[in-house]
Amino acid sequence: MLDGVKDKHPDLIVVLASVSGEKLTLCVACGKVAVESGAKAGNIVKEIAVICGGNGGGKPDFAMAGGKDISKVDEALNTALKIVEGMVK
Repeated sequence: MLDGVKDKHPDLIVVLASVSGEKLTLCVACGKVAVESGAKAGNIVKEIAVICGGNGGGKPDFAMAGGKDISKVDEALNTALKIVEGMVK
């Protein structure tokens, strides 16, 4: 799903959170233009995963992480916005 979004909208940065029971998964995708502007999905997901008691990583254009504290999802997503604002030129 995220590959299609990246291809159609190369300037987008997408941050998704999925909660299933007590399991949290975070995904970040950065289109080609976003990466060229300084976005790095791996760095974004690492920083927000820590907020949720997890870890993860990946490449500049796609990264995933897991987390343990689902009560921190909103905080992580809000932090992702701040990280992106500071990262993109």
